[in-house]
Amino acid sequence: MQKYLRMGLTVCLLFGCLGLTSSAQATAITGSKMPAFKLQALDEKFYGTEGVEGKISLLYFLGHNCAPCVGFGPFVETDIWQKVRNKPGIQMMGLDIWNGSITQLNLYKSITKTTYPLLRQAGRGADYAGISVSELVVVDQEGYIRLTVNGEGLEDYPNYQRGSRHIKRI
Repeated sequence: MQKYLRMGLTVCLLFGCLGLTSSAQATAITGSKMPAFKLQALDEKFYGTEGVEGKISLLYFLGHNCAPCVGFGPFVETDIWQKVRNKPGIQMMGLDIWNGSITQLNLYKSITKTTYPLLRQAGRGADYAGISVSELVVVDQEGYIRLTVNGEGLEDYPNYQRGSRHIKRI
């Protein structure tokens, strides 16, 4: 248990060091249980919240051709995922809630240089506790939403300044 608390602290410190602040745009309710899901990714494997108790999940809700999602995608990859990917007990998934085709999602992957699993058809009949497109959500080891980061307005990622009003902590 202490190991998982350290991992949670690592993720929180990472977000704190990146200057993330709270935002009124975030729609997910902090402290609410993340609804269970299991979806197929581009690599043909299935990923989701089932069987991941004890892990911290980083979930990026995207639209395969959403400008803010494409703009925020490189930030998610380089400034978040690449910094925690080798830590045990942390997983990351991108959920295409715009239900793009395999080709469209592969194009998103190519543009953003995403290396974490991209889950297909995530918007089909799903309710993710009010989470919307271009939001990064941190789910704790017990399955509760602890942090939401909204990437809306970051489509010009190379000019992005940390501490932007578009990123907030709940």
